[in-house]
Amino acid sequence: MSCRLHIALALGLFVVSASSTGAQTPELRADVIAGDRTVVHAGAGLTFALGTYLRSGLVGGLGASSEGISGRIDLVNRFHLDPFRESRWGPYAGGGLSVRFEDNAESRTYLLLLLGVDGPAKRGLTTSFEAGFGGGARIGVAIRRAAERR
Repeated sequence: MSCRLHIALALGLFVVSASSTGAQTPELRADVIAGDRTVVHAGAGLTFALGTYLRSGLVGGLGASSEGISGRIDLVNRFHLDPFRESRWGPYAGGGLSVRFEDNAESRTYLLLLLGVDGPAKRGLTTSFEAGFGGGARIGVAIRRAAERR
């Protein structure tokens, strides 16, 4: 099966499962990953609260590299230092696994480590900024649904 078909099937399953779960926090995001191949991905994900401080989620991304189509699925766990939004900016640290699919190449699994900060909540949304490692150095911006205070 081609890499494009793997990516399409994985993202299709992700979208179907996401729409049927009644997830707590959807997100849209954009990421740049600079490694063996530099890739730019647009993605979407869902995050679930697993306690006061811990959020766990699944993110799917699709984009391009110099080699062609690229995709990924990330399983991410984030530990929030300000889960009640007592400050305008809420730092967090996270980790997990990232599976990358490249056109005409084998899929690869990477350990994912990141640091991030949630920005102020406005109109039920927050913008988050992340930097980390997982298949290369990565930076990302996410827009998530958020309450003014938890």
